Amino acid sequence: MRQYFAKRILTNITILFIIITLNFFIFRVMPGDPIQVMFHHARMSTEMWNHLKQQFGLDKPLLNQYFIYLGQTFRGNIGYSFHYNIPVANILIERLFNTLLLVTPMMIITPPIGIIIGAVAAWKRGSKMDISSLIFALVTYAMPTFWFGMIMIIIFSLYIGFFPTHGMYTIDITFSNIIHRFLNYLWHIALPLMTISIVWIGEFIMIMRNSMIDVLTEDYIVTAKAKGLENKKIFFDYAVRNSLLPMTTLISMNIGSIVTGIITIETLFAWPGNGRLVYEALLRRDYPLLQGSFLFFAIIMILANLMADITYAYLDPRIRY
Repeated sequence: MRQYFAKRILTNITILFIIITLNFFIFRVMPGDPIQVMFHHARMSTEMWNHLKQQFGLDKPLLNQYFIYLGQTFRGNIGYSFHYNIPVANILIERLFNTLLLVTPMMIITPPIGIIIGAVAAWKRGSKMDISSLIFALVTYAMPTFWFGMIMIIIFSLYIGFFPTHGMYTIDITFSNIIHRFLNYLWHIALPLMTISIVWIGEFIMIMRNSMIDVLTEDYIVTAKAKGLENKKIFFDYAVRNSLLPMTTLISMNIGSIVTGIITIETLFAWPGNGRLVYEALLRRDYPLLQGSFLFFAIIMILANLMADITYAYLDPRIRY
């Protein structure tokens, strides 16, 4: 197990280094000058223009910029934002809290619902419950999140007029107490939370159902039935438990990908989190903020995958060899 763990650590360090390198060059080949984007309305002399390029380190050759970026990153300094002119780490930490307020309820709600429905659907394969849940999973799993979000806004915000279309709180009111503020937060989070939760429940149903069907064809399930064991014991102790192995990987990977996948939802609903921050930094050509955001996302993904590998190795000893 130690040898397996060491290999996974070394592999992920290599992946992180490759990501850091790509993270630098990808944004440098994007069209547009960040100085021009920031000061496109200002009339500046050539001397001022050159001074700003020198201040932001954009006057140096690309390779020199890369080695400076690499050295600063390994020292824990991921740069200063061109637009906000404060450390990128401070901005990411501030916005991370808002993102967690959105994704944490979803990660608590969606896995249990999807796993339970998928397991029961596979156990009752061919029934009306199985067919209806399969149709729901196929439809929601195939829907682009941003498209489904727009449909939800049209129905619940424009036609019904029940939920707000954007923001985390209502900006033109004064909250009398913390309960009033919390209720306003729940009112705003309802629509984006429903949007992404429905899509993710469909994914969990699909994966759990397929995994459960595969497990139900195994010899040990047939043997358990031949022994006369109760269906309840076979369902929980034999079928569901062994079907959770792929779900462990899926949940661990989703912990990382949800932070990156939330970009479309936060942008669509103007939620002030890390996803919305990436969209704003992209429009402003804020290289340090983009690099810091994607590096932050990459680290989360790597840690989530590492956690999945370790968990899977404990659950299935065959993975270690």
